[in-house]
Amino acid sequence: MKGEKSFKKFIFLWGTQSISEIGSAVTLFSLIIWLTQHFNDPSEKHDLAFSLAAINISFALVYILLQPYAGVVVDKYNRRSIMMMSNYVSSLLTIGLLILLTSGQVNILLLVIYNSSIAACRAFHMSAFSSSFSLIVPEKHLSRANGMTQASFNSSEVLGPILASFLIAVPGLLGATKYLDLFSDGIPFAILVDAISFLIGAFALHFISFPYLKPNTAKTSLIKNFREGIKFINKPLYLLLSIIALSNLIIPTLITLQPLLVKYHLTDVWSKGELSYDSVLATLNSINALGGVVGGIVVTLWGGMRSKKIYGVVFPMIVVGVLQIFYGLSPFLYLTAAIGFLIFFADTILATHSHTIWQTVTPDHLQGRVFAVRRMLAQVTWPLSGFLAGWIGGVFNISHAIVCMGVLSAVVGLIYLGNKTLLSVEDTPITDYIKAN
Repeated sequence: MKGEKSFKKFIFLWGTQSISEIGSAVTLFSLIIWLTQHFNDPSEKHDLAFSLAAINISFALVYILLQPYAGVVVDKYNRRSIMMMSNYVSSLLTIGLLILLTSGQVNILLLVIYNSSIAACRAFHMSAFSSSFSLIVPEKHLSRANGMTQASFNSSEVLGPILASFLIAVPGLLGATKYLDLFSDGIPFAILVDAISFLIGAFALHFISFPYLKPNTAKTSLIKNFREGIKFINKPLYLLLSIIALSNLIIPTLITLQPLLVKYHLTDVWSKGELSYDSVLATLNSINALGGVVGGIVVTLWGGMRSKKIYGVVFPMIVVGVLQIFYGLSPFLYLTAAIGFLIFFADTILATHSHTIWQTVTPDHLQGRVFAVRRMLAQVTWPLSGFLAGWIGGVFNISHAIVCMGVLSAVVGLIYLGNKTLLSVEDTPITDYIKAN
């Protein structure tokens, strides 16, 4: 494909990279199942909570700490090549995990190392991917492109557990064979599919080209490049960052707590034998993520807010907070799933408008560095969510804690609704940067 801007080109890029997203969701859900099987006894609740938190924290810390370097690399080198190499390395790492699983050598430490390594690859891949939008997508389609991306990320959460559950069952359905004996419990078979999905994502990038962007060949330090990204961000953008930082604290905490919420609180179905624990968890995760898919589709068809996109961030934040209060109070699985659908629907609307604001106000040649700073500062609360979830899971009533998080989100949203500085975020960043330089 040629190097000019084209929404069709983005659809090809989006579609092929979404395949590896689904594969990653398959592995994540498979590892959650492995952990719940490994710590099956109720007396091991604290060990299960710690292990779930450790996996999330290891991924988040590496992903966030690598952002400054990834942003600099993306602004210096070919973004397509960076995505390609990230996918190839991720495939090799996943094959390594597969070998460890089939040989029975996996433990929590090795899972933490695997997750950390995958996080490093994803840091470079996502930095290159997100800073490529304005290179290949016409500006009028940016909200649609972000909506599609949010829909694909969330659809991976829908399809991932379903596909993982199916793939885990495949060896048992087909019976013992010379080859399937290696995948006796099904989890390694599911992870093999993830390794293949990374290869598909990498191979597809050989058939697409990006518009030429003159590389930044100046030999400057990592700190100086990082400061260049920080310099662009003004007060309204920092306030926008604080909204996303809070969302990245609350939503991942909610996701991490879901296995415990199902196991110890939402027992109205699975404890009676109507559904297995695995099926209930997969159903809840899938319906929650389906809300994100529908939210992404809605924005894709709608095109997002044409002006004052910041209202597309603040109002959904308030809605998410109110819904989380009811999510924590609900004692019934199906009611909780319905509320979860709405939470992730609103959160996707929030994230889509936030991404579009950043892509609209940031010059192409700065996007690698600026977006790296944005991700680092906005997601610094992500690893804290792992600590928070582990602490809550081991000490507090989970449903009450979720209610408190909902109250916090709603109150902060209402305060920001009257903040004139934040509401001017789309009007001032480039002007402020020019004045400062």
